[in-house]
Amino acid sequence: MGSGGTSRLDLEFPVGTDPANVPGDVEGLANGLDSIVAPWIQSSSAPVVPTEGNLWWNPTVTASTFGMNYYDGTAWWNILTGPQFIGSSAPTAASCHQGLIWVNTSFTCPQLQICTAGGTTPTWLIIIPGSNSTGQALINTGSGIQWGTVTGTGLPLSGGTMTGPIILSGAPTTGLNPVTKTYADAITTAWTAATALLVPYINNNVVLTAPLETAYVTSTAPASTMNIYVSTNGTSILITSNAANNWIFNVASTSANPLNGLMSTGQEITIAVKVKQGTTAYYCTAINIDGVAQTVNWQGGSAPTSGNASGYDVYTINIAKTASTTYTVLASLAQF
Repeated sequence: MGSGGTSRLDLEFPVGTDPANVPGDVEGLANGLDSIVAPWIQSSSAPVVPTEGNLWWNPTVTASTFGMNYYDGTAWWNILTGPQFIGSSAPTAASCHQGLIWVNTSFTCPQLQICTAGGTTPTWLIIIPGSNSTGQALINTGSGIQWGTVTGTGLPLSGGTMTGPIILSGAPTTGLNPVTKTYADAITTAWTAATALLVPYINNNVVLTAPLETAYVTSTAPASTMNIYVSTNGTSILITSNAANNWIFNVASTSANPLNGLMSTGQEITIAVKVKQGTTAYYCTAINIDGVAQTVNWQGGSAPTSGNASGYDVYTINIAKTASTTYTVLASLAQF
């Protein structure tokens, strides 16, 4: 045959300069095609006498062999849709082989199962259950991951005993069976007792032994307005640098929050400010709360008009809230 060849399969064909006999060339071309191109047929049933390499397209979508199938000389293998069987009952044993997927249509939603062993008694493993498999979960069965009922490591949907603690936001309802809960009740009792100790009730008389209080120590001398932020720095303030001018005390919760929002009506707070004085002394001329000047009741009936040189002046300020933004302020100045 001549040297011509097709572009895809490189099949030889006669060329104009080929003097060989035409029948021989045609026969060679036919044999080449016969050995390369797999014959196929479209039918709802498999070819009766297939040969190795045959292709069969089954157009029946409900059949287990739907799609393109290949004959290996012994059996047909589905090569497009995969080995699967669709039906409401399992395929016959003769049709089963390991790896076969069964779409079980007997459920509300199709259930997928896989054949784990063929033979005369095929075994099936559920991959995805139908919607009527209520209460199941994906678990490790010891022989593989599959859907089943959880046991041992969790409570079933009904019944069962819980051995760990349980904390409820309130008393159990009738549906929860209002019986004694050993762990939860014990925790609740302990928490109530701890709360009573940490947050005493209004009428409790609490005895404290040597409580420690945090002092805010600063080397910054008072500015013309000295802000006292009780939520930030506490109520005990020590200034270690000499005062250099007279000042106004302004009391607030923080730099962004007012004292009025911190305190409720009927509450009070007491503040002690220790101011260091040099040879020239200065003093507090007014007391503000949240930037508003207050009427101050000074010990002895008179506000200070000077400071005390070379020592510490201690200002004690008691603020009682009587209504919103309304306070009774008591203050004193002591020389140390």
